[in-house]
Amino acid sequence: RFASQVTEPGTQLAEALRSAAPGLVYANNGLVIGARAVAAAGTLWVPVLCHERGLQSVHSPYRRLGRTVRRFVCISHAVRAHVTRAGFGPRSEVVHNGIDLAAFHPGIAPDPELQGTGPLLVSTGRLTRWKGVHVLLDAAARLLPRHPDLRVAIAGTGEEEPALRRQAVSLGLADRVLFLGFVEDPRHVVRAATVLVHAAVGPEPFGRTVLEGLALGVPVVGTRLGAVPEILVDGESGVMTSAGDADALARTLGSLLEDDDLRSRLARQGRARAESAFDQRTGSARIAAIIQDALSGGAP
Repeated sequence: RFASQVTEPGTQLAEALRSAAPGLVYANNGLVIGARAVAAAGTLWVPVLCHERGLQSVHSPYRRLGRTVRRFVCISHAVRAHVTRAGFGPRSEVVHNGIDLAAFHPGIAPDPELQGTGPLLVSTGRLTRWKGVHVLLDAAARLLPRHPDLRVAIAGTGEEEPALRRQAVSLGLADRVLFLGFVEDPRHVVRAATVLVHAAVGPEPFGRTVLEGLALGVPVVGTRLGAVPEILVDGESGVMTSAGDADALARTLGSLLEDDDLRSRLARQGRARAESAFDQRTGSARIAAIIQDALSGGAP
């Protein structure tokens, strides 16, 4: 199966590479997804750099293929740990995803349709089970007695949406939860948030929505899984909570909703964190340097 999916189509790609005569093949989506390109480059002895962006399992055929890769760039330490377990640690390094700080900033106007008198919890991203939106809804139901004007806005689509809608009704939140569907530019939705909530119950390879919240100057709550703790500094640039624990999430959110000064401090420090550690220009410069190094380096 591996041969039919990778090697044979890779032969056609090798012909295209032979004509292009590149100095390096850059597999932007990593070894597993980019296996055809890696295999094709190997037949021509062209060096390969794999940019690892996910947590896909690296099975034996791919591990053998990975021995031909010159460098691995990982978007987080969580991803690098995965790459290291596959045997590629010495050739890997971390360059966190960056963000355009000029496009994501606290001056972005909040969505006027979401502004109201009560606090607003916002979740953005694909509606799949592991994203943990069901945990946010459970937490919101626990918060309602102390915050009767609480609202929740959910931006995104996915297979979990029907179940989440039913859950909102069963929890008595039908008139409190706004399902916004796909939002092409979620910046204005996030800026309307009292708190941005990332309640994932599975590990994130990175956590783009968390970083967007920091850059936009919005208080962020995230779970202690995957790469999210690499982005949020607990108690400084955001607040961490246990994954899958609606009671803990409700306590964390309650503390934030009742402390204006804390939210303001987290928002300021979150923006500072984005500026100091996740500037897109810095990351791009590092990638360019790694590519140059891979072009001039020896075989792995």
